[in-house]
Amino acid sequence: MTNTQQQIGNATLLQKHKVAFLAASHISTLSVLPTLEWAAQLARREDVAVVSGFSSRMEEEVLHILLRGKCGIILMLGRQHYKVLPNVWQKPLADNRLLIISTSKQTRQSRQAAAERNAKVCDMADEVVMPCTPPEDSSLHRLYEIHRSNLKLLLTK
Repeated sequence: MTNTQQQIGNATLLQKHKVAFLAASHISTLSVLPTLEWAAQLARREDVAVVSGFSSRMEEEVLHILLRGKCGIILMLGRQHYKVLPNVWQKPLADNRLLIISTSKQTRQSRQAAAERNAKVCDMADEVVMPCTPPEDSSLHRLYEIHRSNLKLLLTK
């Protein structure tokens, strides 16, 4: 990963209260509904920005909800920027609700780049949210342990 970060969008989103959202590839099915409800509530707020890589299935679902809302969205890519941005991102960009940060010049995201990206997501956030405790074999488990004091689990069972 390089130290150079490339940005597209509204950099003032970095000044808002930042909520990191990270979800492992495999999560408890019991955490899905609370996570979607949390995303819908957060999407209505203009005073926050949700920061994530939005690459796991649950993270993508949350992104779809947030894109329809009012909150800021900071998308951290563990790869280089897209040559053509998806159409669904055009309106949030035009509305100054989206910031896309590329943390790597790689054309494809590697596991290491994703892990480094997720660590940056947590480090820049004011709070960290996960749907549930990540499995011990998940790359997110280490971040869960590190940020435990500043972390909210949406499913606490």
